Amino acid sequence: MGLIIQKFDLVHIGEKFDHKTTPTYYSNDTKKTPSTLDYFFGSKNLCNKVTEFNILNTNINHYSSDHRLILMSIDHPNANLAKNQKYYSLSRDLPTYDQQYKIKDMDADQWNSFQIEINKNAYVSFEGYLTDVSFNNHSPQNFVNERMKRIQKDIEAALKIANVQKYKRGAPKRNELPLHIRRQFNQLYQLTSLKRYLKDNVSILENKNNFLTINDTLNQNHKEQDQIDFKEILAVFDKHWRYKRKWLSKLLRRGSYPLAHFVIDKKFLFAHLNSLKNKGIMFLDHIITKDHAFLEDYNNIKIHLQHKGGKIPRWYTFLKDNITINPQGRLIFDLDKPIIQNPTASRPPIPPTDADTLHHPKRSQQWVASWAPHLSDIIYGKLLSTNNFPNCSPVSYMEHWTYKDISASSLYTTPRSTPNIIVRCQGCAQHFSYYVGDMRPKCIIQVKHKDLILIDTLLKKKKEELYPRPNIPVNNFQLLKYSHPNYRLTAFNDYLIQQGYNSTVNFRPINPPVHDNLNAPNILRNMDLIKKLFDDIAITEDLQGIATTLAPFSDLEFFTDGSYDSTNSQAGFSMGYGWTTSNLSNCNITYNGSLQYFPSSTKAETMAILTALVVSPEFGIITIFTDSQAAIDSFHKSKNLHIISPRRFNKINNNILWSSIHFIIQSLSLKLKLLKVKAHSGNQFIDIADIQAKLGRTQPIPTTIIHDHLPNQTITLNWNNEIPLDKDVRKCVGSILDYRRLDNHLNHPSLDTIKDSTKKLLINWTLSSKWFNFNGRNDSTSPLHTKDVKWRIRCSTLTLPTLDIMNRNFLLLIKDRTQCLLCDDHIESNNHLWECPKNYDLIKTIFIQMGDSLIKLLNTHADKLSLVISDSIKYSQTFKWAYRSDPIHPVAILLLKSYISNDLFGIFRSHINTMKYIIKIILPYMQKCSILIKINIWKNRNQKWKLLRDAWGITKKCFTKYREIFSRNQRATAAFNRTLDINNNRDTERGYINPFNDFRNFKLDKDFLFILFSSSNFLHSGSFFSHLDDVFSFHNAYTENNVFSKVFNGLRS
Repeated sequence: MGLIIQKFDLVHIGEKFDHKTTPTYYSNDTKKTPSTLDYFFGSKNLCNKVTEFNILNTNINHYSSDHRLILMSIDHPNANLAKNQKYYSLSRDLPTYDQQYKIKDMDADQWNSFQIEINKNAYVSFEGYLTDVSFNNHSPQNFVNERMKRIQKDIEAALKIANVQKYKRGAPKRNELPLHIRRQFNQLYQLTSLKRYLKDNVSILENKNNFLTINDTLNQNHKEQDQIDFKEILAVFDKHWRYKRKWLSKLLRRGSYPLAHFVIDKKFLFAHLNSLKNKGIMFLDHIITKDHAFLEDYNNIKIHLQHKGGKIPRWYTFLKDNITINPQGRLIFDLDKPIIQNPTASRPPIPPTDADTLHHPKRSQQWVASWAPHLSDIIYGKLLSTNNFPNCSPVSYMEHWTYKDISASSLYTTPRSTPNIIVRCQGCAQHFSYYVGDMRPKCIIQVKHKDLILIDTLLKKKKEELYPRPNIPVNNFQLLKYSHPNYRLTAFNDYLIQQGYNSTVNFRPINPPVHDNLNAPNILRNMDLIKKLFDDIAITEDLQGIATTLAPFSDLEFFTDGSYDSTNSQAGFSMGYGWTTSNLSNCNITYNGSLQYFPSSTKAETMAILTALVVSPEFGIITIFTDSQAAIDSFHKSKNLHIISPRRFNKINNNILWSSIHFIIQSLSLKLKLLKVKAHSGNQFIDIADIQAKLGRTQPIPTTIIHDHLPNQTITLNWNNEIPLDKDVRKCVGSILDYRRLDNHLNHPSLDTIKDSTKKLLINWTLSSKWFNFNGRNDSTSPLHTKDVKWRIRCSTLTLPTLDIMNRNFLLLIKDRTQCLLCDDHIESNNHLWECPKNYDLIKTIFIQMGDSLIKLLNTHADKLSLVISDSIKYSQTFKWAYRSDPIHPVAILLLKSYISNDLFGIFRSHINTMKYIIKIILPYMQKCSILIKINIWKNRNQKWKLLRDAWGITKKCFTKYREIFSRNQRATAAFNRTLDINNNRDTERGYINPFNDFRNFKLDKDFLFILFSSSNFLHSGSFFSHLDDVFSFHNAYTENNVFSKVFNGLRS
């Protein structure tokens, strides 16, 4: 009991009123001692409203229980109205806002109108209530309840007619808010506390003498031991605020220039970073003067540090030696750089510098948005005013509007197609309480003007045409031009760019490395080479700047790395690359970028190698360290193939990048050496390259290669005139088409249940595809294997020859006699076969048998958790229903239809370590299950079908010679006269057709012929063309394509 009370933070009400041990139980046996058996607990909020708690003496005739009566009185929620005149704030504590009226504000006319309406009501007496037959229970309690409800409704109706105003709903209390908003509230509370601390601290220091005089006067009236020293007060004051001041100082210490970019010391880089982290220094702004001109003396820096002990750190000495020009600490560079912003984002104009606030008129107020890092989300608003005071950054104030998610009630199925609707915020933790101006908006946000981007709203006519329209008045919401994800991504990218995550932002070392070789050529060959290879101007200029810096060197070492995030959980692209130099004397150079299309980790590694080589000096000796053995192998393979066999070279993945790499090596006469290093092995440079690669994924402009001029790239095919196919064309385009055909396959109306299961992630398609191709027989040419595959295909595509399908194909034989052979209540279909109530007991027995078999199998092969194998199976969705006699679970239906579900795979995954071993034992297990289901369910159904077929006088030959027995006109007439079910989809009526069963399905498919003709082995496909001789429409489909026509005619001749 104690644990429960502690868990829910409850209070003992009896203890609060000194009745903790008061007896509440008096036994009929007078020899027994009275005891306390009744306890009352309540929440803290409820206990604050309890006004009385008393245990009554129940020695009265009409009460016969051995437990005492307990009287507990709770203050009514509306009792606060009489205690405080601030109705707007008290109304927040009342539960039902619709029933709260400002009764004390009623004038004489309202009161008279209220009395007239009340007096119109007549109420039946208790005697009349007893004779009323409309009430079933004529008890006094029911009479009182009904009368009170009636009186309450009449009072509310009279107040409404008298036009008495209600209380306006105020802001909720902090404890009523969600957790993430309460955290923000607490942060604002701490900031307010800091402000109060600063104010109190200044007051104490300024009036210290007065405080001492007053304190001495007060001490004269007390004994010596009771006198208070003013120094003790200051000590207590500092101790009280010390902990709040510590983290708040961290919060307020922000900057624009990350210090990590200036302490790149080859020997002590990570030591510098650890020291800065321990001291709480993140930005260069923390250790330079306010005018951004001098490096602060370390004694001044130490005043604001968390840990002030120790000698002058090595990173400070490094900065003083590398970024200052005199003993006074004058910086060698100017930090007055323009604000970094996304040039593609439209922004509101910055008003001229003025000591007065610019209030935007209502008609010229612009709609804006900004990224809020503390929320990790976008905020919308309408611009109200802007401050651009002298020597200050412009600050704007906007009315807060929030995104309204209508996807649940919308006809649109994707986030980008859902209309972007915003509504006014009714108050949140971001509200700026000190705004001076129009106070009608309920939530106003303060934001830096440079962080704002403009958004487009649509006209009122577009809002009225919106369908389905949200349940909001037209004037109370705004419809934005683009989707919420689009604006969210734009705002986030703008935030990243402002933080410096952009290749166009020059974070090169302030003091470039120097070299003794001063004979570098004036015109670098790299400049023209970079222009030819890269199409983006910003990336080109960035690489050219690095090439100029590295030109004096002849021997360079690079550490490269690529990053690939398959989940794409972060904003930006899925691939990023980066590298760093490692053998420069003063400091090293880093670079990063992003990639798109055909993502893979090897492609990112390859691009890192390419960008490192393109900035290398001519005739340089280059050593590249990479953790990708695949990239090293591909380099050596492509180096030989592009000379020996151009046809085979074009089949290499990322062949455009490898062509560019060999072209760079040849143009710059480089001597390249690739070495493999172990990833995350503690090498500081490979760790720096890894960080750069991950940072590269956030670059807004992906790196692309111009490949038209490459000598080794003899032919490159573009998909949709946009994406170059730099890999094996047959495999690449074939994969795309396979996905498209699979999509068409799942979109067939007869496979709706399979599509829904796929959306719900119930089917494991990886294992299911392996299962469809699995041969459970010893002989690869066994006729039993053919029957097994036939059974799997028919089960999975819902094409088992049930009566509904046979009636569709052989209407003149079945004659619409499609009732279920087992239950005779429903039409027999593939779905009903597994859901028929007559099959339930049989299916349940089969699943119990399969579950017991699986327990034995895992007990033999399990690698872990062998003691809970039985529970894993009996409590899984696949088998749990069978052991408990519940309705068949949808996951079990998928197993009956020959699919491997994720739930079944999860059972194996829980007890077996490797995927390879799971596949080895799960496929034979599925073979046994499939045979068991087929023999016990389908064979049983077929026996009943054979009896019925004989009763109808139908034989097998009737089906095989159906077209010979019945003429074409008879079949057409029967199909025309057939009465279809209402709302029956004709696509479903036609049934399922396998899109992979015949090459003739592709005779008019341009995509298939594109693969065929672009393949390097099309000369060996003569047997395929032989079956196209009678396809008369082939030439018509491709008359516009002269190349394909010539190739085809040449092949046929």
